Parts: sequence; structure tokens; C-alpha cells
Amino acid sequence: MAKAIVLLFVVGMLFSCSFNTKRKRENIEERDSFSYNWAMDKTFFKGIRLYPLEDTITSILESQKKGVYLELERGDTLVIITNIDRLFNNSISSFKDKLEIRQFYKSYDIDFDDDLPISCYITNRCDSFIYQLGIKKNYLLEYGNIKSNLLVSDSFKIGIDIKTMFSRYGIPIPQKIKRYKYIAIISTEVIGEAWYTKYNIQIKNNTPSFSLIFIQLSNGTIKEIIFTNIGTDSIIET
Repeated sequence: MAKAIVLLFVVGMLFSCSFNTKRKRENIEERDSFSYNWAMDKTFFKGIRLYPLEDTITSILESQKKGVYLELERGDTLVIITNIDRLFNNSISSFKDKLEIRQFYKSYDIDFDDDLPISCYITNRCDSFIYQLGIKKNYLLEYGNIKSNLLVSDSFKIGIDIKTMFSRYGIPIPQKIKRYKYIAIISTEVIGEAWYTKYNIQIKNNTPSFSLIFIQLSNGTIKEIIFTNIGTDSIIET
């Protein structure tokens, strides 16, 4: 029941990201789209491309170097498609066993459920996490909601300026980044079609247990972080 409530909260929050249809750009070529690789109807989700500015082989090489393949503006939300490994394989993304979980989440309430699917539920008054036992017998993060100062990494935590985070991860910083209320970071692993896929390049995916990192901002500062596989399509609805 608790898990269902948490997931409904995420979907509802993602739906709350408004899409400003009044934005106008003179250059129609700045508009772009992408689709998920599980979408049977190949629905494309549209926005205004901020990075890369051109659709060329040079852009491909630059994207591969940075690990950032698309930045798309959708109203108050900035969508980023990336395979930056440090974002998806961080200090909370997996644990080898129960002891390691207990050592890391010392001040949290921890509930191990050994019924299938074997899971672990972790909460305190600010944060909540759901882990599931993977095929390699380690615990993989399926869902996480962080509002406290829990350390994901030195460059990625509540209270840090989003420009600082982007700079440390090598993510191109939009000119007016502080106008965004939300950042949606999506793994290349779940992308079906985008501007770069027609080049048939090989992309090293990070095979994360979650495909979306959703960040809520307040005046350009990280206020809340969500890791999930649930509700990713609702942030980019047409």
C-alpha cells in the first residue's frame, strides 16, 4: 500500500510540470523530439532543442565526449538524455547485501521483505527508498525520494546549485537555467528514437535499475530528487 502511494505521488508530481504553449522561437529547426524504446505506438515527445545546436557528425562526436545527447526544453521542465555513468551509478544506486544497507542508512527505518520479489523499504521523515534483489544478488534501487541532505555524491545533493552540479558533471548549462522548475534526466538506455539514432552509433549504456532522475528546483537550487522508472512518460506528454 505504501509503495502504491509513493508511486502515485511521483506520477502526480510529474504531471504537474506545465507545458507553456505560448513560447515562440524564430528558428523552427530548434524544435526536436524523441521516443521511448518501449512505446508501441512510437509516440514522439516534442520540445525545443537547446543542445546540441546542430544535427551533424561533429555534434555526435561532442555528445559522445560529454555523454549528453539531447537537452530539450518543455515549458518549465528541462529534459536531458544522457549516459553519464556517475549519475546512474552513484552512492545509493546499489548495495551488495543487507549489512551494507544497514551501514549506509544508519538513521533510517529499514524493512527487509524476503517474499518475492525480495525487496527492502527504507524511510525516515524526509526520504524513502525501495530496493529489489537483482540477478547478481545485490540490492538495486527501484525508487528513491530525497528531501534531506543525504549524500548522493559531492556534486549531487539537496541544496546544491544546479549550475554547480551541471558543471561538475560536464552537462551543458542552458543560458537561462534558473527559469526551470524541474530537470528530468533520462538514461539513453530507454530511448527508442532521437536525432542521433539515425547515425547508428554505439552508445555505452549504464544499465541502471532506474531510468529517470527527476529534480525539483527552487530558485536554481536542488530541492528534491526522485529516482524512478514510474511515470517517465507523463513529464513529456504531448
